[in-house]
Formats: sequence, C-alpha cells, structure tokens
Amino acid sequence: MAALEQHIEPDSQAAGRIVDDATEAAAKGLREWATGAGLTAALNGWRSSVKALEARLSAEKAALAGTNRLFLGTDGRIGSQFSAVSPLQQSRLSEY
Repeated sequence: MAALEQHIEPDSQAAGRIVDDATEAAAKGLREWATGAGLTAALNGWRSSVKALEARLSAEKAALAGTNRLFLGTDGRIGSQFSAVSPLQQSRLSEY
C-alpha cells in the first residue's frame, strides 16, 4: 500500500496535470481552428479519465486497508489460540 500512496497516486496526479497544462495551452493557441475545439474536447475526456483513475485508486487503497485489517485481526485471533496451549503441548519452534 505504501507504493500506492507514495508513488502511484502522486505520479498519476502529476501526469494528469502535465497533460492538462500543455494541452490547455495548445487549445488556447489554436482556439480559432477546429484543432483547438478538438483539443478542448480531448482535454475534457482526459480530465474525466484522470478523475476516474483517481477514484479507482482511492477505492483500491481502501480495499487494501480493509483486507489488511481483516488479516491482522484473524492473525491475532489465531495466535491467541496457540498461546492458550499448555507448555507441555507446545512445539520447540515456540522458542524461536
């Protein structure tokens, strides 16, 4: 999850901004041409895609956090069951 928070989300946002700035400048420069209108339409589609990606990444991050909590809770419960075993029944692996 660290990679998602530290790299994927910020890098995706940065990539979205770079395209926004460059394409917006080109669209303004060509606004009197059909190309300018096409660039504006493409930019709107790009922004929509970036928003959808950010929402998906956020949902994936929440799902990973939930899975992490589930596994930690299950691991703790299983571990507590083993710690209830009497010392005579424990394996020598418990010493490690």
